[in-house]
Amino acid sequence: AVLKLGSHEIIDMVEMSIKDELKLKYKDKIKIRTYNANFDDTLLEQSATQIASRKFDVVVPITTPASIALANKLKANQKMIFSFVSLPESIWGESEQKPNNITGTSDQLDYDKNLLLITKMFPKAKNIAYLVNASEENARDGLKQVKNFAKQYNLNILEVSVNDPSDVANAARTIVSRSDVFLVGGDNTVVSALGSLLNVAIKHRKPVFAVENTSVKEGCLAAYGVDYNELGKATSEMIIQVLDGKPIKDIKVNKFSKTKLYINKKTAEFYDINITKFQPGRSEEHTLNSSHRTISY
Repeated sequence: AVLKLGSHEIIDMVEMSIKDELKLKYKDKIKIRTYNANFDDTLLEQSATQIASRKFDVVVPITTPASIALANKLKANQKMIFSFVSLPESIWGESEQKPNNITGTSDQLDYDKNLLLITKMFPKAKNIAYLVNASEENARDGLKQVKNFAKQYNLNILEVSVNDPSDVANAARTIVSRSDVFLVGGDNTVVSALGSLLNVAIKHRKPVFAVENTSVKEGCLAAYGVDYNELGKATSEMIIQVLDGKPIKDIKVNKFSKTKLYINKKTAEFYDINITKFQPGRSEEHTLNSSHRTISY
């Protein structure tokens, strides 16, 4: 069983990467059932309860909220392999040890490096607009890190709260005139409504930075981030190990911390940024006012 918090580009990429690798390995011998909570807390709890009440060989929550919801419902003999969780300790509690029935993959977001990137690209920038859904454990942790690292770069973090994706556009409008740039952190609510944020930012010529590569493909200017396709593959490798008989307690959490610089060429041109100075590990082109994308490697 796969439990998704909802659908946005990262979640869907991780999901498809996991499924593709499992189908490649097992062909038609594997059955995968997907539960999508559509960013609804009530539906997330209901889905977690349904999954826990059934006899799946492995359950795979994608995102921190989905992982916490499912872990709270499982019995000790039910095996869980999480994916796309930036703060795995939040699943079982920072003071507790990892349960023997849980492991997974974690994307370690580099807020320090991304704030430094902002200062390199826009040396005069001081006010960073940061939208956050504080009900997400991972989002709260991201905000804490951003505020901490911002001090060493003399940056002001202008925090704006959102409760669901429909709040994002209006939140962006309330802060855009007081900000120099936007930073999108590890927040599923904000990422799921990234298009509406970008529309506001582009209208006011305020660049949007991210902390992962898929948002750069969607139109953000740049980010240091991990490869989520590889994260999904690593998750599938864990699932295969467990299905093939390896005790889940013997599989350590795989923390992805190596990042590459991603720059959207079209967005860089829009903001008159010379990307040759930054030597990205991979650059991507995106037509700003269209869903059409052309990507160069």
